[in-house]
Amino acid sequence: MPTIKASTNNATGYFNLDGLDYEKGLYALFYDSVEINTSTVINYTNTRVGLRSKSEFNNILIKPKLVTDWTDGTTAYSDFDALIADITTLITAPTIGGGTGTAGGLSITQNVLNFAALVAGDTAGDLAYVQQSQGTQWLSVVGLGSYYPKGWYVWSGTTWISDRNAIVDQLQALVDRVEDEVSTASTGTVLSLTNKEGVLYNMSSANAATTYTTSGTTLNAYARVLINAASEPTVTSGTKITGSDFVISTDMYMTVWYNGTAVQFWFEEI
Repeated sequence: MPTIKASTNNATGYFNLDGLDYEKGLYALFYDSVEINTSTVINYTNTRVGLRSKSEFNNILIKPKLVTDWTDGTTAYSDFDALIADITTLITAPTIGGGTGTAGGLSITQNVLNFAALVAGDTAGDLAYVQQSQGTQWLSVVGLGSYYPKGWYVWSGTTWISDRNAIVDQLQALVDRVEDEVSTASTGTVLSLTNKEGVLYNMSSANAATTYTTSGTTLNAYARVLINAASEPTVTSGTKITGSDFVISTDMYMTVWYNGTAVQFWFEEI
């Protein structure tokens, strides 16, 4: 009679089967002799329960046995649901961040050779490690094949997702950030304060406007406008600080800056 119970050496990471400890998260239940009547009701009396490797289906830890053949070390099982519940609890991997079972974080459930060896996860958020890449990377780029990199995969509930996807997303975010931090050019009287490398306004033809507004509040972002006005320009909600004295009808720069708490502006001689 197979006996399954918690490990006495490390109950968090291992379960004990017939006196030997096995790592949690690497094995799954499977069944045979399942009988279903014409009303699609399962006859559990003759259903046999076994354990096998999640990554290698032919690697059987214990061949299927009748429910009444199983014991918890003290008492033989008589109820199918109780047996399945107990075994599931015992073989489920601990989660990152503490706890056991499926609550509290990502569970490391599989460590396999390649993507093809992965089997369906039990719970969204399950984590698996793939040791070797599978496929040809350049073929996947041109749409002629699939490529599965080695590394970590997360079970979405329906499919395994490579952490490379997250890396690609992060790289794109960095590209977007770099693009945001390159000086750009524009025209008009609504000045963007979202680029720390600056937005340059009206550099090919001085702006004669005398009233400006701003949009955005990115720390240390600024805008610089080439101006030539008949009277001193103002910036709505902006505070003028010391710079060059404004000179009417003369090409000058007006710089507008957000310092984290306020919008400030000043004039500069050319």
